Amino acid sequence: MKSHEHFLQMLLGLPEWEPGLAQRIGIKELSELLCCTPRNVKLILRKWEKEGLLKWQPGVGRGHHSTLTILCDVGQFLSDSFQQLLAEGSIREAVELLQHKSLPVNVKLRLQEVWNAQFGFVAEEGEARRQDVLRIPRERAFSTVDPAFVAVSAESHFIQQICHTLIIFDPATQSFRPQLATRGKATGR
Repeated sequence: MKSHEHFLQMLLGLPEWEPGLAQRIGIKELSELLCCTPRNVKLILRKWEKEGLLKWQPGVGRGHHSTLTILCDVGQFLSDSFQQLLAEGSIREAVELLQHKSLPVNVKLRLQEVWNAQFGFVAEEGEARRQDVLRIPRERAFSTVDPAFVAVSAESHFIQQICHTLIIFDPATQSFRPQLATRGKATGR
C-alpha cells in the first residue's frame, strides 16, 4: 500500500482531523488502524514526518502517551485523494470516500463539487468544434445502447436520458404529443 493511501486510511480512522490538534494515540492503535506491524508503523510515521504531513511525539515510559498532530490541510489532502481516485478510474473507492460517515460537511461539499464537475452533462471544446458529453459513473459496460434491445432497467433509464422518441404519451391529457416529430398528427388510439 502506498504512503498516500495509508495516510488516507489513518485519517478516516481518527476521531479528530483538525490540523494542529495533538491527539493521544499509540503505536498499537495505529498498527490496528493501518493493518500493519508496529515496526512498519514507526517507519511510516517517520516518512510522514519527513513529508510534513504530521508530527509524531512518542510517549516514553509508563503514563506518558504518544501524540500525533496533523500538520497538512486535511481538506486539500482528501480532495487531492478523491481526484486521484477518479483519475485512476477507482469510482467505487471514490464513492466510498465521498460517503464516509466521519467526513466533515465542508470536505464532503468540496468533494461533491469535484464529483459534479467530473460527471454529468458537460460541454468540451475540441480542436475544431464544441462537443456535448454525458459522463455516467458506471462499473459495468452497457450490454446495449439500442433502445429496441434494452432489457435492464438501469440501461433503460440511461437511454431515456440520452434518446428521444418520435412521440411521447402525455398521461395528463391522455394523448400523444410530438417529441422529435415536427409534422403530422398524433392520435390517442
